[in-house]
Amino acid sequence: MGKSRKRGRSAGKIMLLIWFAALSLGSFSQDLWTVPKITCKIDFDGLPFEQAWEQVPPLPMLMQMPVFGNKPSEKTEIRVTYDDHYIYISGRLYDKNPSLIQTTNKKRDEYSPNSDVMGILFDNFLDRQNALAFTITPAGNRTDFTIFNDGVGSMQHMPFNMNWNTYWDVKTKITDKGWFAEIRIPISSLRFQTINGETIMGITVWRSIPHHNEVDCFPRIDPKHGNFSILKPSLSRKVVFEDLQPVRPLYIAPYTLGGLTQSHVLNNDETDYVGQSEPKITGGLDVKYVFSEKLTMDITVNPDFAQVEADDQKVNLTRFSLFFSGEKIVFSGKVQFV
Repeated sequence: MGKSRKRGRSAGKIMLLIWFAALSLGSFSQDLWTVPKITCKIDFDGLPFEQAWEQVPPLPMLMQMPVFGNKPSEKTEIRVTYDDHYIYISGRLYDKNPSLIQTTNKKRDEYSPNSDVMGILFDNFLDRQNALAFTITPAGNRTDFTIFNDGVGSMQHMPFNMNWNTYWDVKTKITDKGWFAEIRIPISSLRFQTINGETIMGITVWRSIPHHNEVDCFPRIDPKHGNFSILKPSLSRKVVFEDLQPVRPLYIAPYTLGGLTQSHVLNNDETDYVGQSEPKITGGLDVKYVFSEKLTMDITVNPDFAQVEADDQKVNLTRFSLFFSGEKIVFSGKVQFV
């Protein structure tokens, strides 16, 4: 009995080694590889060391900068897996000198190039032009955005939409060995197309280590493609998810606003001012429903204009007029095609 168990464990290790070797060799080509699906539960606490993660081989990371093709200077293990409800990404981001780990306490969607970062890109429709990106810092700060035009743009016309937000979670831990992270993205937060039980996407993962001026990534992406090369969907690695079922979520977000207006008006005899208070309460509702991977309905009842961003103030000290770019007008009860 003991010998058969040993043989089983040995066979399992051999299969993992074969899978990892095939993945490493395949990272230089565009052959499909299958993202492993787990059946056991992940303890979502920012420390990816439970048995479920041990079943998922880490992606073979390579240095992109400063020396393209080298092994990462710090041990880096990033894994991707999924179950019936979530796509999970974990990072064991070791650092020989964790006191040099840099992070930011900025709010969501405020990316800092001076912070350690782990990120993942999904070319979710495999059109090699558009993608969804998620990045995190050691402090657990999250940034999510969309990429278009294959990441080709300029400082004036960046190929990113930082206003895009979706539902996802992250947990991180900083220890004396480095920093560690778990990302959990609901399947309902992603759009994709499933054909014959298979969903093919493009994936890129990366790690930024500022105190080494280093970027490590998977797959192998040559920096000759530009500053945003790791954010180019066309260079992502083709992967396949088996039995990944799309979810059509319904989001309902009600809101209420309250206020109090106080004023002093002259009385009828015009001899004194009388104080008056007028309470004001209003509310509204946002509804979003996904009909299909290409059709989304957004309905707003009584829009909350208090959340509309104000124009940037500009002081003109010249004799020339100022011209402002056109603004987008959002109508209540719109149907949006994406």
